[in-house]
Amino acid sequence: METASKIFARFQNAFIIKEMITWGIADKEDNKSIGTCIVLQLINFEVRGLKYFYGVLTVFGIALPYMEFVPWIGENGFNLALLLNEAKQNRISSFAWLDVLISAVVLVGFILYEGKRKNIKHKWLPIVGTLTAGVSFGLPLFLLMREIHMDKIKKTDKLK
Repeated sequence: METASKIFARFQNAFIIKEMITWGIADKEDNKSIGTCIVLQLINFEVRGLKYFYGVLTVFGIALPYMEFVPWIGENGFNLALLLNEAKQNRISSFAWLDVLISAVVLVGFILYEGKRKNIKHKWLPIVGTLTAGVSFGLPLFLLMREIHMDKIKKTDKLK
């Protein structure tokens, strides 16, 4: 993955950078922020295609949640009772966990249906990713796999 500095160098279009600074998305001094990197990736996905965009989101989708989870495991060990207790500690925590749970069920159904419909191989990978890392990892991983599969079909059709 490219660093934000390299991405900035590739997009020296003064108008885009100026607008990003105006909107408060980018900062002239701190061009390595995650927000800046994501915005530049959003601009860049038209150039590179959705595969690159989904790939970046797949990395963020596993890295960011685990940046919180791994230290918690380090402090508490794998204590499932404590995890569940903290997850339902207040209404907003319960809301977030129920939202993620429903999203995961919907995503697994979507992966199974769309994977079968498009004949995507290894659809078990994003399902395992969803169950172990979360929807933030499983969804972009499946979309990346689907995009790669669709590109292969397009290339095959062009050769015929």
